[in-house]
Amino acid sequence: MSQESVDLVRRYLETWNEAGGYRGTSQFRHPQFELHDVPQLPDPDVWIGEDEACARVDSYIEDLGWDNIFRVEKLIDAGDDVVVAWCRLKGSSPGGEMPLDWNFAHVLFIEGDRIRRVLQFVDLDEALKAAGLSE
Repeated sequence: MSQESVDLVRRYLETWNEAGGYRGTSQFRHPQFELHDVPQLPDPDVWIGEDEACARVDSYIEDLGWDNIFRVEKLIDAGDDVVVAWCRLKGSSPGGEMPLDWNFAHVLFIEGDRIRRVLQFVDLDEALKAAGLSE
């Protein structure tokens, strides 16, 4: 199912961008979807289910000034049910004083035909390791 998983993630991110974000992509997520915070955050947490994960994504948009667009730079097939998405995020801080422009990795775990879990990383090597692609 490797190529199918990559295609699912590609469609998910394209739909996210076209539909204006999280709320327009629920059809791609498992009912018990998990969104894991970046490990470097103070008190990283796991957000389970649509309501919790949606609230977390809304906080990213508000707190970081993220423009809610994933600019996909590469999708990496990490096995039958795992895909690493390396994306660029842009925006500006509330008030516009500080631009936001950085790369960000998601490790997406597929269950059936839905995204079950997403781990987030600011470092591609850490994401690849979490996906089982490096030591």
